[in-house]
Amino acid sequence: MNERFGEMLCRIRLQFGFSAIFIARTIGFTRGYICDVEKGNKTPSPNWLIKVAGILNPSTKDIEKLGHLLVSERQKFHFLCAGKTQSEIEFIKDLHGLWCKGEIKKSDIEALLE
Repeated sequence: MNERFGEMLCRIRLQFGFSAIFIARTIGFTRGYICDVEKGNKTPSPNWLIKVAGILNPSTKDIEKLGHLLVSERQKFHFLCAGKTQSEIEFIKDLHGLWCKGEIKKSDIEALLE
């Protein structure tokens, strides 16, 4: 199975028996944010991953894979900017900022960029 970042994070969280609300409260985020990450609607920062890894204590192999998947998802944003004008890049950055804040859905961004 070609696992996404959020799917793998959810699998590890459940493997250790942690609820999304426990993780959220422990690292200072909302349960909704954790769920959005697990569903692939949000891409967290590397620092966020470090906080979660401190709680879940996954294997070295899993943490390396999570890191790789996170980088891969963040590169998708940079790919969207390739060949764009400066104003188009600023527009994409604005959309990305709204997405990171939870003010716009990933599907809405994809529809706007089609």
